[in-house]
Amino acid sequence: MSVVTLEARRSTACNWAAYALALTRCKPHSDFPDTLSGYTATDIRLLEVQLLTKHQRPYQMSEDDISEIDDYIAEAAMQMRLAVNGKPNDAIDPFDFVVTANPERCQWCGFRRICMEDLQCQEPAQMTLL
Repeated sequence: MSVVTLEARRSTACNWAAYALALTRCKPHSDFPDTLSGYTATDIRLLEVQLLTKHQRPYQMSEDDISEIDDYIAEAAMQMRLAVNGKPNDAIDPFDFVVTANPERCQWCGFRRICMEDLQCQEPAQMTLL
């Protein structure tokens, strides 16, 4: 198995771990059973289903997976907090932040639509990455 494939699998496992954490630690959506609070993230069995190919891949998280995603979330939250340096939301300028050096990431970014809404405000360095 290639390094890229291993990294992709690791990333997917982290995403699934985050879902398991959300199911067990957050207030459940009204559609979800109230009993979820009685489970831990390692109790949750998740199933990835490819609808076109009908391929199913089960996931069950280990304590190490959960610990890794907990650490990742804490580190990301700290980085975000440090990045805004205590500024209120209305004082934060998106152009104060570094953009990715890898333009391939833009196609998967959840914020791309926001970036593309007002092309007038895009700085040249950022536009070359889109």
